[in-house]
Amino acid sequence: MESKINILHLEDNIYDAELIEHILTANNLETKIKRVDNKDDFTNSLDLNKYDIIISDNTLHNFSGMEALELVKEKHIDTPFIFVSGTIGEETAIESLKLGATDYVLKHRIERLIPAVNRALNEFEDKQRLKWTESELRKNEQLYRLLTENSNDLICKLSLDGIFLFASRASKNLLGFENIIGKSIFSFTHPDEFHLVRSSLLDIPISKTKTLECRIKNLEGYYFWCETSFKYLESSENNNMQEMTAVIRDISERKNHESELLKAMAKAEEMNVMKTNLLANMSHEFRTPLNGIIGFAEILKSEIKNNEHSDYVSRILTSGKRLLTTLSSILNLSAFESQSSKINPVDVNLAQSVEKVVESLKDYAQNKNLIFEYFPPNEIIDVKIDSMFFEQALTNIIDNAIKFTHNGKVTVSIKLEKKDNKQSAIISISDTGIGISEKHYDHIFNDFMQVSEGYSRKYEGLGLGLPVAKRMIELINGKIIFESKPDVGTTFKIYLPISNLKSPVNNNNNNKGNSVSAKQKLSEILYVEDNEMNYILMKRFLKDYFIVENASTGENALELIAKKVYPVILLDINLGSGINGVDTLAIIKKDKRYSKIPFLAVTGYALPTDRDRLLAGGFNDIITKPFTKEDILKRMSHILKS
Repeated sequence: MESKINILHLEDNIYDAELIEHILTANNLETKIKRVDNKDDFTNSLDLNKYDIIISDNTLHNFSGMEALELVKEKHIDTPFIFVSGTIGEETAIESLKLGATDYVLKHRIERLIPAVNRALNEFEDKQRLKWTESELRKNEQLYRLLTENSNDLICKLSLDGIFLFASRASKNLLGFENIIGKSIFSFTHPDEFHLVRSSLLDIPISKTKTLECRIKNLEGYYFWCETSFKYLESSENNNMQEMTAVIRDISERKNHESELLKAMAKAEEMNVMKTNLLANMSHEFRTPLNGIIGFAEILKSEIKNNEHSDYVSRILTSGKRLLTTLSSILNLSAFESQSSKINPVDVNLAQSVEKVVESLKDYAQNKNLIFEYFPPNEIIDVKIDSMFFEQALTNIIDNAIKFTHNGKVTVSIKLEKKDNKQSAIISISDTGIGISEKHYDHIFNDFMQVSEGYSRKYEGLGLGLPVAKRMIELINGKIIFESKPDVGTTFKIYLPISNLKSPVNNNNNNKGNSVSAKQKLSEILYVEDNEMNYILMKRFLKDYFIVENASTGENALELIAKKVYPVILLDINLGSGINGVDTLAIIKKDKRYSKIPFLAVTGYALPTDRDRLLAGGFNDIITKPFTKEDILKRMSHILKS
């Protein structure tokens, strides 16, 4: 090895690369670092140069550390390979070790890099020396002895039944014995590995090396982990296999490191579960009070006749919805980071889904005196998407357009595009706002990035709307692009694959599908909800269609359903100290009278994992808080018709 350590560094973040170089230099490691950030440069570097060690991030643009590791192994390059990453999960970490990675260092524990590099270089030198030693053994007995006597590994010769015929001086350091010739390897083997060693000696492939890990005992009776490689020696007489070589290496340190890594992985998994639970509880705790704020503001807006007071309520409603958008972005970003986001694609009427978002943001645009236009398509377009992800993403983008537009208008439209015999739906969001400077093009989808920062920032928000929107669009197999000019405006376009396309059917009786049939009017339904404010709000929204009875606990609900059969039951999930909504549903469904009755979850638990869990638990549909009157009527109409 040269005086300087020759390092190939695969990293696309210049700041992380500079940090690692600084750490290596600060620890007196003389290095020569070649940094690459893509597959082609990485491949060329492997072909043109020889490196002492490879350090790689796991996640890069159009390339990954795992792909880089596989490429190294395909080229039969045995250079030590260390992952230095902040995004790799525990499953990927374990898989990387199985594929041959030397070590793994978390970026938030970067202090482990120097020990990992030193250990990798030392182990690499040992492996190289071992390969060379095994080759020279067949050439010259004298050289064989010279090398074995100076190796830290115990190099020995064994009979086929495991008796030591020769052992290097390392037996003193490794086992504590000056001489082990004539002793059996099984006298040192841990009882739990006895059968493993025995079967391995009987099953060594001809001309191949058999390597295993086992525990052996030293003179003091202490067991330690070792790696042992066995290989047959050909006898000069009749080419019979009479003896074997063995190289025994102490791997206690590596085993301890693996144990620590497994513990760290278990701890990380535990923390991930705790984080997921925290996110679910945060969603519930934020959405439940917002349900009252937004819901009652909606009622007041429809009933107040005083223009000034109506304007105040409208602003309360707008502020509540903006707070909901911000909180949803924060929770969704955290869900992405904890890898708890799962999609649930279904066929959705695109125009109706977009219109729902547009309607929710009309007041915001009106309060800024902006022209807010929506142009639906002439055709009925169905797309297979996760409607929650799509509507949240679209809300973030339109909200941004309104926020950064001071005068003029915001336009939302849907059109079709055919390319390569495939049709896509394009949702365009155009504004006449401040626009985006070209120097910011590469950063607008970065978390927490905004044009104005610090105490002098001009605009509200955390800089999460566009990053979260982009991730959600990509999760539902869509694509998002934009074009913008400063002081002219910005246009975002969302591309979605079409699942069905048909001409509209004229139906004068169609009132957007949110009516509840007269047959159901004033029927008694049950709402299981421990929050009085939410019950009053639901009762107020449905007063013209249903008599809404309330059960404040799961136990109370069971008492009521025993007396009568309700055509619909709505259940909150968190019902305080008693049984929760999911368990209440499971008990109710045991009653044959309720085998075909629809059940709706009305909940503040709004993460994708929560939705999957509730649908799997037997709910027919889910209404997330905060809900609007239109939301409730549409869902009730749909579930009663189906």
